[in-house]
Amino acid sequence: MLSACADLLEKFGGHEQAGGLTLKAANLPLFRERLEKEIASSVPAECFLATREYDLALPFRTWTPDALALLAQLEPTGCGNPAPLFRLERAEIQTLRRVGRDGSHLKLSLVDEDGTLFDAVAFSQGSAADAGCSRLDLLYRPVLNEFRGQTRIEAQVAALNPV
Repeated sequence: MLSACADLLEKFGGHEQAGGLTLKAANLPLFRERLEKEIASSVPAECFLATREYDLALPFRTWTPDALALLAQLEPTGCGNPAPLFRLERAEIQTLRRVGRDGSHLKLSLVDEDGTLFDAVAFSQGSAADAGCSRLDLLYRPVLNEFRGQTRIEAQVAALNPV
């Protein structure tokens, strides 16, 4: 697909799972337009449906230091061995605020169906703060957050859906 736009690029290359390129800023609008057309004509429409696979639906109370140690035995994760992803439905929002220099991330306090209060962070999902809802379905990974001498388990949100 990058080859179809080669005349607009200074250089480009990559492999099946990544591509890199250099282009002049003046060529960006035309490059975007042509690349989008190339993608639309080459990729089946079902590839654009917003779906995510997850491993298991689990309440947040599941996560203890011992459980996280067991989960860590699956590492290293990456291509070919993706990190496990868990689903939590109808988490109640206690607090929600944008964070980061430009407000592009979310910091949340949530309560799961068992009444467990936990913190979560959703990187690059700050726009969800405008949804005006009281509950979320989310896909998450449990992580250890070490801050100011305190270690806590929190949810790193991969995807969220206001309900």
